[in-house]
Amino acid sequence: FAKAMLEAAKQVNMPDTNEPVRVRVGLHTGDVVSGLIGSKLPKFSIFGDTMNTASRMESTGVPGRIHVSETTHRLLQHAERWESTGGVEVKGKGMMQTFLWVPQPLRSPSTSQMLQPIFETSAESLPSMLLRNTHALLNQFHMPVPALRPGSQDPQHTESLLACLHECVVELGNPAS
Repeated sequence: FAKAMLEAAKQVNMPDTNEPVRVRVGLHTGDVVSGLIGSKLPKFSIFGDTMNTASRMESTGVPGRIHVSETTHRLLQHAERWESTGGVEVKGKGMMQTFLWVPQPLRSPSTSQMLQPIFETSAESLPSMLLRNTHALLNQFHMPVPALRPGSQDPQHTESLLACLHECVVELGNPAS
């Protein structure tokens, strides 16, 4: 969830600078108490040392990164790459050993890179199977698509189908460029 939140924040620009939003994320592991507070407008809240420590991880963290306590790091160390901060002074706790998540560079090509050859390929070389699969994909995303004519290699039909696929990719946030 934390990694998804960092990715989602990148999609939003600050209104004053037009720069992507950069958030800090802090995690700690342990027991908490939760409950509803208030009678007129009840609010759900979480209490306890674990919550306070997670809050300190966030406030002493780095924008665009996930900052975790040693306790959480022990649980996640094999699942991700981490770098030690060398210790952080945490109010009410003293010096704590903490770690920052190291984002992995993308190893596989982006959706737009994978689709680029499709847009550069002439309609005559596209197999019917690709057309059927593209048609089915567009239908899954409820995109308006031209009617599929079985066995059709009509260049105009193929071009309009590829235009719909391009529109779908743009709507999903990965423009093919």
